[in-house]
Amino acid sequence: MAGKQKIGWIGLGKMGIPMSSNLVKAGYPVTVYNRTADKTKALADQGAQVVGSPKAAAEGQDVIISMISDDTVLEAVSFGPEGAFEGAAKGFST
Repeated sequence: MAGKQKIGWIGLGKMGIPMSSNLVKAGYPVTVYNRTADKTKALADQGAQVVGSPKAAAEGQDVIISMISDDTVLEAVSFGPEGAFEGAAKGFST
């Protein structure tokens, strides 16, 4: 998978599952996190790496994508103690 950007994906709902699945099928290394862990199974079966926190989903990634429908949850997964911005590389911008 040399040359493909590493993608961290947070949120596997109606849009997140098919979109992240297409990236996995296209050969991108995708790391996924979802608050409801059972939604990660199909992606794990396709080859995505499943992690236990938004922070872990962001660590070492070139791109971080979130598909979160609720503002409160988006804030928590982005800026909380185990949030994506805790794992993002220094200098990563929105």
